[in-house]
Order: sequence, then C-alpha cells, then structure tokens
Amino acid sequence: MLKSKVELFYISDYKAAQRTLDKQLDAQWVELLNGLLPAVFPMMANILGPYLSYYWTVWQSEWASDLIFDSPQSLNKIMDRLIRHAHINGTSTRVLRYMDRPVRINAAPYKNSTDQIATRLMSFNNGIRLKHWCDSNSIKMYNEQNVLRKQARKVQSVSPQTRTTFN
Repeated sequence: MLKSKVELFYISDYKAAQRTLDKQLDAQWVELLNGLLPAVFPMMANILGPYLSYYWTVWQSEWASDLIFDSPQSLNKIMDRLIRHAHINGTSTRVLRYMDRPVRINAAPYKNSTDQIATRLMSFNNGIRLKHWCDSNSIKMYNEQNVLRKQARKVQSVSPQTRTTFN
C-alpha cells in the first residue's frame, strides 16, 4: 500500500478498505479520546477534581469523498470538463447554499450578509485544484494520481444551527 500524507494510492481490497472507513462513523469518539487523557493530561484528577470532566472540541474538520479511477489517464480525460463545470456553476449563491448559509427563497443572499466568497483555481501537487471559500470554510476538488478528491469540505467555523455535540 503506497501512502502519501493521509492518502492511499494503492488499495488491494476496496470493500475491506470501505468497511474500515465506515467504522469511523460508529466510533465512540468521546470514549476513545478520553482513553488518551492519562497520557496527555496525567494530572487531570488533581487539577480538575472529581466533579469536572474533560470537554472535547474540534478546531477544524474535513469530510471528503474520493472517486478512484483505473488510471490517471482516465481521470485526466474528464478533469478539464469537471473543473470548467465547477468553476462556471460554482456561483456565490450556490456556494452559500452548499455551506448552509441563509439565502432568500430566490436563492439570492440577503443584503445584510457579511459572508465573503472566494474561488481559486491552481496547479497543485501535479494536478489541478479548484477551491471555493465562504469565510473560513471551504470546499475543494482536485486530482492526484488516479483519484478525484471531490467535495472535500473543510469546516472551521460552525454556526450554532449546524453544530453537533457528542456527550
């Protein structure tokens, strides 16, 4: 299995790999993270006492859907069309809606909206990357080897309406 950062470029058993990834959805994150406490915060009981517990937060999170092609050439055949489509159709209104920002019934942003939308297209790691930002949150699409990394959504700033809490 060839690895690059957190990416896998060769997977011998796709079904087994998907099962492993699916387990993340059922993970008991608080329990797993609390298991790290003795190593990273050995004085917790002395400092916090018996009535306080640790509260976990995430500063930044990313959810990605990768589409794997049989070869880099088969992906490259359609990459230009995908980038063109995403660039032309990734209007500020659509980016706002995708990022769960309030828009009017006609999909136009409210006049008092302070959301900043930006789009950037660039060469990146031997491929092409298109990235839309809405303030500090983003969605990107890029190719690398034979993988289309599509809809990798980074969430850094969460509104109270969309926040999820795990206890």
